[in-house]
Amino acid sequence: METPGACASNRQDRESLGAVTVPTEQVGRIRPSFGEWSMRQPDNRARAFSLIELLVVILIIVIVISLVIPALGGARNIAKEAATQSMMKEFGNAVDQFRQDHAGLSPGIFRPDEMGAAENADVFGFSAMENALLALAGGIVYTEAQGGPGGGQSGVLQNFGPTQAAHDENDELGRKVRADLVGADYEGNPGYFQPDAKFLVAQERPNGQFGNGPALSDADIPDFVDAFGNPLLLWVEDDSAPDVQTLNDFAREDSDAGPAHFYWASNAAFLKATELGRMGKDQTSQSDTHSLLGEGVNNIPVTMAGLLGNPASPAQELDSADADTLLPASPRGRVIVHSAGANGLFVGNKERASKTFDADASGLRYGLTYFTDAGTRRTDTSGTTGSENLVEGFDDIFLTFGN
Repeated sequence: METPGACASNRQDRESLGAVTVPTEQVGRIRPSFGEWSMRQPDNRARAFSLIELLVVILIIVIVISLVIPALGGARNIAKEAATQSMMKEFGNAVDQFRQDHAGLSPGIFRPDEMGAAENADVFGFSAMENALLALAGGIVYTEAQGGPGGGQSGVLQNFGPTQAAHDENDELGRKVRADLVGADYEGNPGYFQPDAKFLVAQERPNGQFGNGPALSDADIPDFVDAFGNPLLLWVEDDSAPDVQTLNDFAREDSDAGPAHFYWASNAAFLKATELGRMGKDQTSQSDTHSLLGEGVNNIPVTMAGLLGNPASPAQELDSADADTLLPASPRGRVIVHSAGANGLFVGNKERASKTFDADASGLRYGLTYFTDAGTRRTDTSGTTGSENLVEGFDDIFLTFGN
């Protein structure tokens, strides 16, 4: 225990050192001042964004969206292209099997020259793909009076074909179409091709599929569509065509003027469409952005030769030809399946390849395979002469079969 004298001495020592003396009765009751308290405690009150900060956040979100959405769209298109190619290959395998079973004949109820009739392009709009599907995926039935495969089938029976003569022939044979049986599993189906039902879609006439007059009452035959929801074209070679000496030997708009390897009229049903498929694209020249094969476009047979001709098989010696005169000696394949691709246009006039020449005026010339638009031979980076596959400049998808 400290003595009273010691306590006084200690108190003096503390005062001399600047210490604060707190009365004994206040010990244990000391509280910090308001200022000290506010410095020690966090401020839990919400702080609002300023206008500038909000604008910065919105700008960042917009930039991220602008980067992500195209990437997602591109990924979706790649997936759809892969799905389209897969189904096209399945269809092509069916074509090859049919040709093996039928002595090299391509599938179809009607011959290529019948499908190429001007009447088909002008009136009926019966597509080459529909013609092939009926032979590969079924749908043909016969009335009970005539019998035959599918005889006695009930359901909505309708006429079909590329010409009035074809319709008359169907009446004589008792041959009709039940659209609901195309691709279905039933007794009598040829069974070559039975795709997922989502790839078999009937197109709406007259805008989604051209046709007028009696064609408007034709069977709503399903068409084979790609993963983008657009109908596929089918180019089937006419085996009776002569060797290629002139452009018309290889391609014509129709077969009325004579034989050729391919006829535009066989696909006019879709190349005259103003609202094609799920994307509703206008293929015709009345639209600023259109197909180079669309109705009203210049030099359609020229473009057909450029697309369908075998790039490795020129008909003339290159030294005696140029971009305007060179022709293909043979096609890419006897049967060519053609998807418009992601943009919904069959070889569009605004695509990358079309920008290298005046496509609308001159068409996609086969000679551009070996020559530039300026007339010089194509060369690689080392200066060696070569060729270019013209279809690679478009987003269209081509698969060839029956070679």
